[in-house]
Amino acid sequence: MKRRIGLLLICLCISLPTFAYFQIAGSPKRSPGKQANYIVNDIPGNLRVNPRYTFYPAKGLLYTNLKNYAKKHGWKLRWTTKRDYRIVNNYKIAGPNFQSVVKNLLSNYIAVRVSFNTRRRIVYVGLKTK
Repeated sequence: MKRRIGLLLICLCISLPTFAYFQIAGSPKRSPGKQANYIVNDIPGNLRVNPRYTFYPAKGLLYTNLKNYAKKHGWKLRWTTKRDYRIVNNYKIAGPNFQSVVKNLLSNYIAVRVSFNTRRRIVYVGLKTK
């Protein structure tokens, strides 16, 4: 009899945490009218990077890659320098908007400055002045 009670207690101890886990992990109740803040990989939806603003440069010239990226997003590129830079590595740059991706890309080039005319949607790229 003691053995059966002991076995029953062991089974109960093993199954109780499993039952409690499934109760906690069930779908949460949402209040009507509130937008759910979905979380993917522990990053809230409002902080995730928009995949539309991801730049994958191909090997070649920076001017060509940047011109194609700007055209894809409805911007024009004004390259105001005679110098161009070669891209030799494959990498990815992502950001919340077009301007932040371009600024992040060109921050790797020390002598280059970038400015934006958001009203006309023009990106100006030139050399930094001393």
